[in-house]
Amino acid sequence: MRVLARGAAVIATSILCGWAFVHWVYNPLACNAAITDLTRRTALITDSPGDYQRIARARRNIEALHELRAMCPMDVRVPMLLAANEEALGRLDDAVRSYRDALNTGPRPEIQAALGDALIQLGRTEEAVEQYVTAARFNPNMLELLPSEEVRRRVEERVRAGH
Repeated sequence: MRVLARGAAVIATSILCGWAFVHWVYNPLACNAAITDLTRRTALITDSPGDYQRIARARRNIEALHELRAMCPMDVRVPMLLAANEEALGRLDDAVRSYRDALNTGPRPEIQAALGDALIQLGRTEEAVEQYVTAARFNPNMLELLPSEEVRRRVEERVRAGH
C-alpha cells in the first residue's frame, strides 16, 4: 500500500511541477519571444514600400496578436501592439479600445498619451485632454510631446488646477 501511495505522490508532484514549468517558465518565455517578433514586425509597417504591403503586414500582425492574447493575457505590450497595428490600418476606434484595454492591464503615462493621440485623430479633443492630463501627472515631460499648443495649454491649466 505504501508503494502505491508513494507512486501516487510522485505522479502528483511530477504533474504539478510540469504545470508550474509551463505556467511560470515556458509561457512567459514564449510570450516574450512572440511579442519581440511582433514588435519588430509592427515597426516594419512604417517602412513598407506601398499601401498594400503595409495593410497586409498590419492585418497579419493583428491576427497573430489576437492569438497571443490568450497566452499572454496580462502583458500590456499585446494590446499596445494591437492598437499600433489598428492605427496603421486607420481603425482608430479599434485602436482606442485596445489602448483602453492596455490601461486596464497596467496604467502607464505612455499608454495615456497614445490614447490621447488616437482620440485627437478622431476629433475627440476633450477626451484626449483628459488622457494627457493623467499622463502629465505621472510624467510632466509628456507635455513636450503634445500635438498642438492649444492642447498643451489646456493640459497645463488642468494639471496646475489639480495640484
